[in-house]
Amino acid sequence: MEKNLYPDFAICDSGMGGYPFYKALKERLPDASIVYVSDTENFPYGNKLYGEIVDLSLAFISKVEKQYYPKNMIIACNTISITAGQMILDTFQYWNNIILTLPPIKKAVSISQNKRIGLLATNATIESQLIQNFINFHSDEYAIIPRADSNLISFIQNNYRGSTLEERMEAIKPAVKFFKSTGCDVVILGCTHFLNLKYEFIKSSENAFKVIDSMEDVINLAVRIYNREKKN
Repeated sequence: MEKNLYPDFAICDSGMGGYPFYKALKERLPDASIVYVSDTENFPYGNKLYGEIVDLSLAFISKVEKQYYPKNMIIACNTISITAGQMILDTFQYWNNIILTLPPIKKAVSISQNKRIGLLATNATIESQLIQNFINFHSDEYAIIPRADSNLISFIQNNYRGSTLEERMEAIKPAVKFFKSTGCDVVILGCTHFLNLKYEFIKSSENAFKVIDSMEDVINLAVRIYNREKKN
């Protein structure tokens, strides 16, 4: 972690999944000071048990706090946000703003035509009580079809840099085939690692399904917070 005290934002993830958030926020706010911090020592979070994720997440955020003292924080990780998000909010409630990243299931429900929605995420996210509650709540009308893909997350973390388009398209084939075969017309990228391959997912879908994520909503909220703070 490089020293950059009191940045406007610290963007945190278990690995490189949140890097698209960093790029997007920097494009929107070129004058803002932003640090990107990843807990690669404990990557991946998505295959760990609930208690371990909570402990690691709280320790990670505490380390970021002591290292940088950021004004605001973006948790650019669905697994951390879903599993430990409320505990992070309760523990660090003196912070200006902590923005969580959650799968946009409500948005998917609003745009799905055939009421079959795919969720590509980590094991921890899919098995979480929050996501299970969402699935059960909509079960009478919508089928939310989950797929955990730790192999693809590992590819993105370890092999994405320097990979060819052909290699990336090959890596997403099993997931794309799965969602096509299950008839989904909307697929949620419920792990920020997958945002690094959003172009490839859209291209490979061949218009069979729409690909959505929550990054735009998170970035829009961060921009509003930044502009409000600059006015005060």
